[in-house]
Amino acid sequence: MKRVLGSVVERLPKSLRDAIRDRYWRVKSKVLYQHLFEILDLEYQLHSGITIKVASQGEWWTYNDIFVNHEYDAAIQTALSSRTAERPFVVLDLGANVGYFLLRVVDLISQNQGAVFVCDATLVEGSPSNFKTLQARLAAQHLNHVNCQLVHGLVGARSGQGVIKESALHVKNTIMEGLASGGIQVEFIDLGQVMAERENIDLLKCDIEGAEQSFIENYPDLLRRVNTAVFEFHHGMCDTPRCLRMLSDLGFHQTDLRSNDEVSISLFARSHLSASDPIDFLPGRDAAPGSR
Repeated sequence: MKRVLGSVVERLPKSLRDAIRDRYWRVKSKVLYQHLFEILDLEYQLHSGITIKVASQGEWWTYNDIFVNHEYDAAIQTALSSRTAERPFVVLDLGANVGYFLLRVVDLISQNQGAVFVCDATLVEGSPSNFKTLQARLAAQHLNHVNCQLVHGLVGARSGQGVIKESALHVKNTIMEGLASGGIQVEFIDLGQVMAERENIDLLKCDIEGAEQSFIENYPDLLRRVNTAVFEFHHGMCDTPRCLRMLSDLGFHQTDLRSNDEVSISLFARSHLSASDPIDFLPGRDAAPGSR
């Protein structure tokens, strides 16, 4: 029966398919996953002192990508290996979601046996509901030597407003067309102003569900100040080859970290860094939330 229904849905126009799938996930998430995760109360403290909380199916997927599969570790380690000791380690996280990327950065820094240094982190999140969760999650952490700036707003254009469509799986929130109708109007932020006091950005993470092309086109000045970046490209919502060309023109060397027909994740390093060099990963010491 499930296959028959799936076959019927596949024959519908894309906009209608997306609407049906979004409604399906909202019902399934609320009826099954939300109650399940409330019962499980998945929370675990890593050796670094970071506490990881997983409260939804979408967060479970993201947790595994970052902390189990170490999807961003190559970019983080590349940035850490080239950091300047005379100033804080500057991180800009675009599409911060509930903060897992920053927590992984802090976790890896704590595993480093070198000198303690300050991390200056700016986290940008466009979804109003995610932003509230992000604020609460980071407020509950004891992040020593980390200065956090949390910014609510959309990334892409340098001004104006956009509509963000919140998916039932909040890891797929997007300002691009294609999801169910409706949405929430949110202001675009000017990253030039937000990052005006940071002369250099050691590490940029960009996962903004299709708006990455607009960000690259509108912020070449900011990208020239970035030493290491990791981008998630959503091929159906942006011109990925054009994005790669623009980043190459800005002096970045690309290394593919993961790629399929829908999404690719790439590391971008400056010419004075070798993105193709092997990166020494710290030994994994993580455990899945809930294994108390």
